[in-house]
Amino acid sequence: MAEQPGGFVQPSTISEGGALGKLGAVKPVGAQIFFKARFRVCTIQGVQNMCGWNKLIQKPYEEGDERGLKLVQSILRSIMLRRTKSSTDAEGRPILDLPPAQVDVLYCELSEAEKDFYEALYRKSKVKFDQFVEQGRVLHNYASILELLLRLRQCCDHPFLVMRL
Repeated sequence: MAEQPGGFVQPSTISEGGALGKLGAVKPVGAQIFFKARFRVCTIQGVQNMCGWNKLIQKPYEEGDERGLKLVQSILRSIMLRRTKSSTDAEGRPILDLPPAQVDVLYCELSEAEKDFYEALYRKSKVKFDQFVEQGRVLHNYASILELLLRLRQCCDHPFLVMRL
């Protein structure tokens, strides 16, 4: 990759540069695309251009062939690290030493205004949930239901967290 004036790197020629340029990730110049050289870009021979990507990964995946996805997974597996709390170093010592979790439950009384606000939000959330149940779409709206619960918890912290300004 050749360094260009202005801190741009020229990895290859890509015909779909216009679409990528609209995303702001790349800057098309003629038929060439220059990637901003703020981060190192890992390149893999044969997948540097869109034709290689489409042939090896995109097209097989869209046709239901899992080989495209398997190829992406194998590439990422070699360059990505996954660490857990139980991960150890080469000598068997834990790489992260966390203190035991401490959970304190505090019960607080809401003021009358806070109770009224919570009850109003609860009724509104219950109506939405009941609509999902009537439509038989509870599992399809799982994220929306979790958001309803989140809003109820947030309003206990402060009403402004759930009010739309």
